[in-house]
Amino acid sequence: MSKINYLDIIKKAAEVTWKNKNLWWFGFFASLASAGSSLNYSPGNGKDFAGGKITEEQAMNFVADHIALVVSAGIILFILFVLFLVLGIIGRGALISALSKTLKNEPVDFKSGMREGKKYFWKILGIGFLSAMFIFLAVIILITPIVFLIFNKSYIFAILLAFLALAILIPLAILSVYIRIYGIIYAVLGELKVWASIENAYALLRKNLGVSIIMGLIFILLGMILGLSLIILLVPFVAVLVALGSVLYLALKGIGVAIAIGIGVIIILAVTLFVRSIYETFAQTVWILFFHEIAKPKVEEVVAEEVEEIKVAPSPDPVKTSETL
Repeated sequence: MSKINYLDIIKKAAEVTWKNKNLWWFGFFASLASAGSSLNYSPGNGKDFAGGKITEEQAMNFVADHIALVVSAGIILFILFVLFLVLGIIGRGALISALSKTLKNEPVDFKSGMREGKKYFWKILGIGFLSAMFIFLAVIILITPIVFLIFNKSYIFAILLAFLALAILIPLAILSVYIRIYGIIYAVLGELKVWASIENAYALLRKNLGVSIIMGLIFILLGMILGLSLIILLVPFVAVLVALGSVLYLALKGIGVAIAIGIGVIIILAVTLFVRSIYETFAQTVWILFFHEIAKPKVEEVVAEEVEEIKVAPSPDPVKTSETL
C-alpha cells in the first residue's frame, strides 16, 4: 500500500471545510449526538453549590421534597438526550453523504442532505449499538472475576487482575472506535448492511492498523488544539460576563447574578456548538479522505486480478476449430 500523506489529507479537509460552509449545518447536527451524551450529572459528597456544600443527605431530602420536579426534570433530560441522539445520527449520515457528493463536485442542499441522513439512520444506530454492546459485554466479562476476588477479600489478586483487565479493555475500546468510524462510512458510501459494514471495517482496520493508529494520534493532537482554541476564544466572553455580572449584582443583587449566568451559558453554548459544527465537518472530511486512501488499493487489486484472469485465459486452438467446422 502506498504511503499516506497525512498533511495533504488535513490540508485538503481544511480547504473543503472552509469552501463549503453549507456543510457546517450537517456538522452542527452531527455534533448534537455528543452534546446529548453530556446531559448527565453524577452527584456526590461535597459538591460545591452557591459557595456551600451539598451532602448526600441534603440531596436525598431535596429529592423527597420535590419528587415531582425531579421526575419532570429527568423526563425532560431523557427526551432531550433521545432528540439530540436522533438528530446527531441523522446529521452524521447527512454529513458523510454530502461530503461524498462535494468531493465529486456534485450539488448539495440541506433538505436533500437530511433526507439522505434519514435513510441511513437505522444502519448508523445499529453500528453504534453493536460497538457499544461489544465494550459493555467486555467490561462485564472482565470485571466479574475482579468483583468475585474482592468479595473473597483477595485484594492483591483483584488489583493485579484489574490492571490486566485494563490492559485488555483499552485495545478493545480503540478497536470499537475504529470499527464504528469505518463501519459508518461503509454503510453510507458503500450502501452495505450493518453486519457487512462491521465486517468490512474490521478487515480494513486489520490491514491498515499502523496508519489508522497514526491518524488516531493525529486526532488526539487536533482535539487538544481545538480545546485550547475554544478556551482562548471564550476568554473575552467570560471577561465581559464577569464585568456584567458585577454590575448587575450591584443593581439587582442575586437576580442580577442569575441573569449574567444565564446569558453566559447561552453565549458559551452557542460559541461551543458553532466551533464543534466546523470541527465535526472537518474531522469527518479527514476520515473520508483517509478512508479513500486506505480502501482504494483494495479496489485496484481486485480490478487488477480480474484483468489478469482475462489475460491468462487460453485462446482457442485454430486446428481444433477448423476440424469442428
